[in-house]
Amino acid sequence: MQKSSYRFILLFLFVLLLQVHAGQISISPIPLIDQLPSNSVSRIFQDREGFIWFGTLDGVCRYDAYRMLVFRSDLNNSNLLTNNKITCFAEDGNGCLLIGTQKGINILDKKNYQIRHWESEEIRDQWIKSMTVTSDGSIWIGTLTQ
Repeated sequence: MQKSSYRFILLFLFVLLLQVHAGQISISPIPLIDQLPSNSVSRIFQDREGFIWFGTLDGVCRYDAYRMLVFRSDLNNSNLLTNNKITCFAEDGNGCLLIGTQKGINILDKKNYQIRHWESEEIRDQWIKSMTVTSDGSIWIGTLTQ
């Protein structure tokens, strides 16, 4: 009988402590969220430096807790994204961000924010569904065959 009383008291204290800690958790929205190019976010990725990357239906955003940088495609500038519909992210061993779109892969050099296109006949203009970089540096790419 005494053993069950101790268990009940311990359980009661445990539940009480959980409620105290639950009251301390706070969730706050990201400021500057209205600066996203689209309300539809398809992917969220955190890189090695801790930056948060948002893939939307109208471009990519990098959030650093202070400001939002936006990257989009432009028909008049071939040095930008090939397509604004972002499908996935990965980071290679050189610290470059690989950006999958509905029209191929873009490689963003995070040191100078230059974007180049993955120049492979098999990948160009493909709808990229997923990417991952293995520990040996190999890049695995999943596409949607049309």
